[in-house]
Amino acid sequence: MLLGRDDVNLKKFDKWRKTALYQAVAYGHEGIVRMLLERGSANPNTTDTGLGQTLFLRAIQSGHEGIVRILLQRNYINLDQADEWGQTPLMCAAKGGHEGIVRILLERNDVDPDEANKWGRKPLLQAAANGHKGITRVLLEGNDVRPDGADNWGQTSVPQAASNGRVGVVRMLLERNDADPRKMDKCGRMPRSLAAQNGHQGVLGMLLKRKDASPDQPGKRIRRN
Repeated sequence: MLLGRDDVNLKKFDKWRKTALYQAVAYGHEGIVRMLLERGSANPNTTDTGLGQTLFLRAIQSGHEGIVRILLQRNYINLDQADEWGQTPLMCAAKGGHEGIVRILLERNDVDPDEANKWGRKPLLQAAANGHKGITRVLLEGNDVRPDGADNWGQTSVPQAASNGRVGVVRMLLERNDADPRKMDKCGRMPRSLAAQNGHQGVLGMLLKRKDASPDQPGKRIRRN
């Protein structure tokens, strides 16, 4: 009824810069999203003032796979447009555990699977840290993703998963030759020390069974002024 009127401004937003289309996307109303996009006057690339999120990022963060598919039908959607923290659509999907959306994005040629945010964290590290085994496996299947890619603190996927007690992810990473369980971060900590510090017995036991992870191997000594 409202869309039939000429005096309804679909581009108008509230004080948080959220339009009617943004709200429909956020709450997963696919039918309303289609109706608003068909009007042509609703811009899906509008960002809010809080987090710099586009509609596409909001749909991914909420896990609305159907709306993600609808928006991808629009040729002007920027798939690598990040928010204020450098979080791209693929990062949001990997961090949130939305495997279906991750698979959709990886099917495209215009998505970088190894792009980092402002803290140097990449989609694989985000998935591993949060224990998303399926997404970790999907990302590792690509040739462009490196398990030993470190963030700004020198932590890779293995220590992040070990620190959070992600047994399944740690096991998956250790089956590879390019994930080093002895690699130290910038504070001199190894995956086994992080697992021990946080009380993750299962992960620690798995790491100590390896011949290349001696329990007597010291970490790096940190100089303090």
